Amino acid sequence: MNSDKTPTAHSATPGAILTIADGEQVREVLLDVAGAIIGRSAACDVVLASERVSRRHARIFQDPFARWIVEDLGSQNGVFIGERRVQAHAVLPGERIHIGPFVLNLTQPVEQDIAPDRAMPSSTTLLQGAADMQVVREGAAEEAPLSRASLKELNRLVDRLSELTRPADLYPEVCRYLASAPGTAALVVRLPSENVALPAAPEILAGHLGGKAAGSSAPDATNLYFSRRVLEAMRSSREPVMAKSAHTADAHMSLTITDEAAPRAVLSVPVCEAAESLDALYLDLPLERTPPDLFDFVQAVARQVRFVRKGLLLLEAKAQRQTLDSQLALAREIQTRLMPSTPSDLHGVDVALHYEPAMWVGGDYVDIWRLADGRLAFAVGDVSGKGLPAAMVMSNLQAALRTATSFCPAAADILEHVDRHLERHLPESMFVTLFFGLFSAEDGRLEYVNAGHIPPLLVHPQVGAEWLESASHIVLGVAREPFTPGVVTITPGTGLLVVSDGITEAMSPAGEEFGMTRLEKLMTALEGADARRIVQATTEAARRFRGFSPQRDDITVFALCKK
Repeated sequence: MNSDKTPTAHSATPGAILTIADGEQVREVLLDVAGAIIGRSAACDVVLASERVSRRHARIFQDPFARWIVEDLGSQNGVFIGERRVQAHAVLPGERIHIGPFVLNLTQPVEQDIAPDRAMPSSTTLLQGAADMQVVREGAAEEAPLSRASLKELNRLVDRLSELTRPADLYPEVCRYLASAPGTAALVVRLPSENVALPAAPEILAGHLGGKAAGSSAPDATNLYFSRRVLEAMRSSREPVMAKSAHTADAHMSLTITDEAAPRAVLSVPVCEAAESLDALYLDLPLERTPPDLFDFVQAVARQVRFVRKGLLLLEAKAQRQTLDSQLALAREIQTRLMPSTPSDLHGVDVALHYEPAMWVGGDYVDIWRLADGRLAFAVGDVSGKGLPAAMVMSNLQAALRTATSFCPAAADILEHVDRHLERHLPESMFVTLFFGLFSAEDGRLEYVNAGHIPPLLVHPQVGAEWLESASHIVLGVAREPFTPGVVTITPGTGLLVVSDGITEAMSPAGEEFGMTRLEKLMTALEGADARRIVQATTEAARRFRGFSPQRDDITVFALCKK
């Protein structure tokens, strides 16, 4: 292939193809959902050999919304989408990524199928006989140039297809155009892959019957006939197949359109092949109206259908992605507005916090607010999972917790109300860990409950750090049990650090976790304790430890210090 290392796959199917162009040289790299590190270093998954590319320049990966994200890893010359420099960007279908002299294009396999036209009849028959047809052309003899008349017809069809805006309109439009004459039929059918037997009745995606031919019986739109021989030959060869029927008065030899007296031509050609299915164009028309270059004409039509289908699906995917991106951006803005601002009237206490979702929105929760009696209420929590579902639970948790503090003075009673609320409303697979505290700045008294969350650290000046006694309860939203509060006095100069597992479970490039022991040593070595310094030291240490490894979980760091 090339000198690049192919990233380890999560599955047998690649998530995307990354095409890299440098002048006239073009190469391709298969990516799985975990993505790849891009840079000049030979240790990178995708190596771009240029002095304009940093040793570790960028990372590209797929998020849980199936979007491909390109992220600048602090490169000197940047990552560009068109003319715009980006830090982290969800790549839209068709967008080009510029890194140094290289142009990168990301192509995902089109998994979407065009849905069947529900107006088509549901009853079909697959003819079994072998004597009813004679295959007159199968496979690829060298194509001859189209006649002037056929070329004119092809151009007319191309003009009509260029006006389409939805993938669902493609197959019906092609069938209407090809079966405009009386006595003709054009259909698109979906067949299973070759290792599965043909069904008794092929699935019709779209079709058109051209009306009654002079001297023949009317087409029966309620029960269409297909030649098994033609479909089997086309499916096994993946090449166009053309056949003709013999003169016969036997009704059992009928094809799509019932016409016992006149011979007919039948042609089938693949238009789209997926992993589990094959879409094929199927034509049935009077043999006397078959032009000499019909076979080549229909192949040209199939090529145009494949080309237009790809473009329409790309446009639809881009529109859907833009809608998703705007919804996620709005969700992120809403969640950002829900993040707390430090109360302005703090006396005798210093507070700082950091929140960084792993995706555009996250399920970590951090909040601080003042109660009517002057105490500070604060909470750090983690909703199981990530993304929009966790973010929705997080906003619900915030509302429930703030409401409960308006009428309950004790930490244990507050969490009992919140627990009952979550137990009624959370899906069975979700839960919440939460550390909740009520702090009095006057005497340093902290009343708290830990519901399955990582224990906080008390950071003492010039003494070191120690884990706070647990006063633990199981996670919220699972089972109702009494809460037992803990009480501790935070003396002047002492800080309290609460983090989410985005810190403790941060993963190094070698696969090692940051861990609680490393966090304790970090705080023990910290000289002096103020809230901002504690938060900054924690986040920077985890970031350095992670290096160029992706952020796998939401990160929350909260610090409170008694002055």
